[in-house]
Amino acid sequence: FQFIAALLFNTSHALGVKLFLSALQWHFINDVLALNFACCLLVHCMGNRSENLNTILRYLSFALAWIFKLRDQWDSALWEVFLVVMYALAAIYGMFILNPRLMKLWDVDSIKKGGLCFCAAIILFGLKLNPRASPIFAGFMHLFAGGASFFFWKAVPVMDKKNDSLLPTAASAFR
Repeated sequence: FQFIAALLFNTSHALGVKLFLSALQWHFINDVLALNFACCLLVHCMGNRSENLNTILRYLSFALAWIFKLRDQWDSALWEVFLVVMYALAAIYGMFILNPRLMKLWDVDSIKKGGLCFCAAIILFGLKLNPRASPIFAGFMHLFAGGASFFFWKAVPVMDKKNDSLLPTAASAFR
């Protein structure tokens, strides 16, 4: 949904039209979902083997992303940065203390591609800050940031156990 919100924000902003919500409202939703996605990526990097812990951390990041974005609004990013820093510290703790062997399993090629996309997104963000810049820079910035997120996500193996069965079984009731 973050990709769709980013697409709707950029389209609404570039064309100056309201697409069910205003561009500012899509921008707000996009910021919350991007913040949540960053935190979920950091949860993934922690390498937790517990699906329940990962689920709790993901729900918590979503709730806190909304709350902190509402608190910060547009004039600050203090609480949003605080949230990402807390999740980054937890990820660092998970990577280096709890599961140091995880880094040996990382896909270095995906990390390089993610780094290139991230650098392109940062450059486009700088270009976007120019008041005379075309709104197209914001759109491409979001595309490259999405690419970076995809490649960074792909670089880390999934460590938690997932139940691939869509339907509960009698045996699952006794676990």
